[in-house]
Amino acid sequence: MSTIKEVADLAGVSIGTVSHVISGAVPVSDQLRRKVLAAIRTLDYHPNHIARSLKTSKTRTLGIVVPDMTIPFFPKVIRGAEAAARKEGYSVIAVNSDDNAARQKEVMSLLRSQRVEGVLLVAAAGQGSFAQVPKLVASGIPIVCLDRVPDRMEVDSVCVEDCAAAEMGVSHLVATGHKTIAIITGPLTLKNEQERLRGYKHALERAGLRVNESLIWEGDLNQENVARLCREHLRNPESRVGRRENVHTSMPRRRSRA
Repeated sequence: MSTIKEVADLAGVSIGTVSHVISGAVPVSDQLRRKVLAAIRTLDYHPNHIARSLKTSKTRTLGIVVPDMTIPFFPKVIRGAEAAARKEGYSVIAVNSDDNAARQKEVMSLLRSQRVEGVLLVAAAGQGSFAQVPKLVASGIPIVCLDRVPDRMEVDSVCVEDCAAAEMGVSHLVATGHKTIAIITGPLTLKNEQERLRGYKHALERAGLRVNESLIWEGDLNQENVARLCREHLRNPESRVGRRENVHTSMPRRRSRA
């Protein structure tokens, strides 16, 4: 395994110059930077980031926690985070909480042990999913909550206008002539799901349509579970929806705009 001294000798520079090129902490001339980078490629040198982080307390690494990486929305969130982080010289560790508060606690502890400098959190559903946030903030680890935002807690966050998005979707269906509109929500313990349901009801009420509680189907964002819910409700002969009604489901699609 090559050493930083070998890189410095091949490039004809000091070890300090090689360190400056790698860390980017101190400006280095383009000519010297090219020499160092060429030597790194030739020797296939890989810096020891763990040792450097122990010395500088900086890992230039961020963590992102999502409920389920198999849901198409979350890989796009991770991809966006990686792209933004890469521009600033950071890398991202992505972990999955299985939409479970206990599992989320485990992976957050894992990220802390990896000495990440910040965490992007799409919280798990259920009670206690935001309990760790104040402790992490107090410990000095910056946290940004994505999509799912806690009530009555001061924390940086980026989220969709869930109420307005749901209202827009239902209003479109009403405008195209549909009167019986169902909604599939995620867990209603989550604030964003409550907001989507509120937007759904507002749109119906504004259109003069009655809110039918039997058309509110609580589920999650797993595509297979959504399909199962639709089959169960639309094919059930005893459903309060009725066989002859043309039912349209409104499941607000997530948008990237905050």
